[in-house]
Amino acid sequence: MDPIDRTSALGLWRYAHEFWQAAEAAQAIKPGKVFIPSYYLYGHAMELALKAFLRSQGHTVAQLRDLGHDLEAALKTAEGAGLSTFVNLSNDDRTAVGLLNLYYRTKELEYIVVGVKHFPTVQSLRSCAQNLVRGTKGPSEIAARKTK
Repeated sequence: MDPIDRTSALGLWRYAHEFWQAAEAAQAIKPGKVFIPSYYLYGHAMELALKAFLRSQGHTVAQLRDLGHDLEAALKTAEGAGLSTFVNLSNDDRTAVGLLNLYYRTKELEYIVVGVKHFPTVQSLRSCAQNLVRGTKGPSEIAARKTK
């Protein structure tokens, strides 16, 4: 079996959950404030949750890689694959994805780029990440059962 084929939906989801937990722990350092490490971790949790869902729906690892780190592209692709059956995203969630994506996909949460930035609130980002991680668990588990 090609090692790339061993990237499972459930494995991606597990990482998404762990990054969400790490974001929660990091955000506790500066409750209620923008804290770049936790924002990065929430973004990565969302990316992995979306990719776990897509993998559960039959997308290949190559297709996931083609999405890069673009949260909006991953969300749009996941919605096209039926994400709304499992996750109900609010307008605030979508706004949080859009605002964070400006900096997440360009690696500005990992490397300093000066200038004014407009981040989502901690509450909206946390809620969105939590919705995506919780909502994509079921499809990931179903996909895991099908491969046994």
